[in-house]
Amino acid sequence: MELILSVIAIGILAVSINFLLSKRKKNHFLLIDSLFREFENATECKNIFEIDKLGKEIIYNEGLTKIHLDYISEIVNLHFNLHPSLLELKELIMNKKLFWGGMSSY
Repeated sequence: MELILSVIAIGILAVSINFLLSKRKKNHFLLIDSLFREFENATECKNIFEIDKLGKEIIYNEGLTKIHLDYISEIVNLHFNLHPSLLELKELIMNKKLFWGGMSSY
């Protein structure tokens, strides 16, 4: 009896986690376009703090595409020499590119 209850509890837990993760992924895909528009606006205004903050949000978003990543990379490389505070974002971009291109960095 205890075994059956344990299996049922694990099954309910697995279904719940799957539901929450799929809901999170759906929200990420809905938000990516608005985040990217805000990033473009911050780029036009040359607001480095917003570029950094929104860039990190977009990098961690599951709806990120290669087009978004390349655009953010281009903007960060353009502003990096003037604003070293973008170092963490630049490293996140490099890591994401390495992850998508294969795990080898050699």
